[in-house]
Amino acid sequence: QSGNTILRKNGKPFVGKNKKGRQVAHELYTIALMGKPAVPFNKPISLTLAFCFQYKKSETNKNKEKKHLPHIVRPDLDNLAKGMLDAMQKANYFKDDSIVNELRLTKCYHERAGIYINIREFNYM
Repeated sequence: QSGNTILRKNGKPFVGKNKKGRQVAHELYTIALMGKPAVPFNKPISLTLAFCFQYKKSETNKNKEKKHLPHIVRPDLDNLAKGMLDAMQKANYFKDDSIVNELRLTKCYHERAGIYINIREFNYM
């Protein structure tokens, strides 16, 4: 599940984060703080996010040699990206994630688990 729930606030439904969703959001925020830029970006950017998960213990050595084995189970890549963009905005990478003009996403198993972030100014063609 995404960690979002339809809740009622003042009698009106809205989508909010449940306990699990808030915990994941906090973890992503903590990760985002590690690479926080000294000065927030304010021009269009090109952003690459790679979400790398540890291999399963049962994974064969043959598959581990492939380096970037696709991760085809939950969590979904679009949910990971949205959560990370929200965390980056909260950590003051940028005032608003609308400046992300190009977004490249990867989700895989890798020997070095983690979230890898690459940001550069958007290159107009």
